[in-house]
Amino acid sequence: MRKQTLVLWSIVILSGALALAMLTKGHNWGDDFAAYIMQAAGILHGTVREPVAHTAFTMRESSRAYGPIAAPWGFPTLLAPFYLACGGLNIFCLKLINVPFFAFFLIAWFAFLTRRLSLVDSAIALSILAFSPALLSFQDNVLSDIPFLFFSTLSILLIDKVIVAPAKPEGSLGGNVWLGVVLFVAFSVRPNGILLVPTLFLTQALLYFCQRSPRPRWRRVLPIALIPHLVFGVLALALLMTLPSGEASYLSHFKALTPEVLFDNVSAYAVLLIDFFESVPFPLRVILCGALLPCLIGGVVLHCKDDFHALIYVGLTLLLYIAWPLQEGLRYLFPLLPFLIYFAYRGMQAGALALTERYRHAGQLLTRAVWVAVLAIFALTSFRLARANLRNQRATDDGPFEPSSAEMLDVIKTRTAPDSVVLFLKPRAMRLMTGRDALLIDRCDQLGRGHYAVIQKKRGAVDQVRPEDITTCNKALDVTPIFENQQYVVYRILPKR
Repeated sequence: MRKQTLVLWSIVILSGALALAMLTKGHNWGDDFAAYIMQAAGILHGTVREPVAHTAFTMRESSRAYGPIAAPWGFPTLLAPFYLACGGLNIFCLKLINVPFFAFFLIAWFAFLTRRLSLVDSAIALSILAFSPALLSFQDNVLSDIPFLFFSTLSILLIDKVIVAPAKPEGSLGGNVWLGVVLFVAFSVRPNGILLVPTLFLTQALLYFCQRSPRPRWRRVLPIALIPHLVFGVLALALLMTLPSGEASYLSHFKALTPEVLFDNVSAYAVLLIDFFESVPFPLRVILCGALLPCLIGGVVLHCKDDFHALIYVGLTLLLYIAWPLQEGLRYLFPLLPFLIYFAYRGMQAGALALTERYRHAGQLLTRAVWVAVLAIFALTSFRLARANLRNQRATDDGPFEPSSAEMLDVIKTRTAPDSVVLFLKPRAMRLMTGRDALLIDRCDQLGRGHYAVIQKKRGAVDQVRPEDITTCNKALDVTPIFENQQYVVYRILPKR
């Protein structure tokens, strides 16, 4: 146990140090972060409905609704103490929320691994994730993905310990209560956490109906087995009654589902795992992923009986992603990455054990050597990224905190009225940074919805009116430039007399 603790904390501390070194002083323009921060501030100030009302205006009046009117409240609630401790909008400080939650994830995942693998293999499989450039660099975002990675992994670990390991579909009283709470927190952080509830239900049902010994009467099992579901339901209902909900706006995205979208999603997610190994040189990356695919399938087949609960969660999540019209790249796979790596590792192990006794030991060494080589590439890449970031003094050349953007935002704050409506490609970020309502407008006939328009010069007609058309495309409006720098032009919009 002491050796396990030493190995675990060594990995956690080194991973945390790299994550801290890779944080920058800025943030990209993806404005989900702005919604989370505004809702966290609303929790602290007792104005939870205000940011939702402003976002609802943005989604209603923009050329299209591109996001929910309210982000799930779990992450803003977790972010609120950081917002208070950071003294408000200190973006570098706010990113620190990811570091402890990633450490918590590593601890939970190590507990899952050591129930199945040797200490050496557990350390290798854990380190693949702990030193992944993709996971470490993503912590430079104020987003819910890393906390959800922890809570979803913890949920599967608790299902494993409370339900699967003792082979008791009803679980225990205390374990069921905690399980219900963790399921609720996972759901409150990201809506797809709801899939953990049917994962638990199917796990309980399979355990009950597949028991070889005489099954206990369902009337005795059911009241105890329902406890986590009841706890989840009560907490979810309380959340729904207390805070403004945006789940309906998530469901509306399914209106865009078509057979073409399904095909595109299947194709995209089939190859997306390659992005996780992006730091591996290209020819080797393709060979590695090609070799891992049969190992992954073999690991699933060989260990489906022991790890069926994890497979249920992976399967339900993949089905949701395939049906979801929007793609967000590798970040969507974060909750599944631990299990995909685990099954691929087990499959490669099984391949080594299938060799004749003469070559079995060499096969096991080769398995570890392959993963250690990947780990070395990951760790070296992460170290280089961290060192480059520190040498660059954590500066960033993109996003609202970059000098040209900050200059433009200061113009909006100081030269526009507080009730002005600004047309900009990232409305929620504009609202967060300036206190002005903002709309995403990419049609000339809708320019009259705003008092000012901010155009990014090099973006063309993506999420904005084409820069060369902005002053002439709507004959009823007088569109006049009032500020320009290297990246942006700010226009005043007035009706023509």
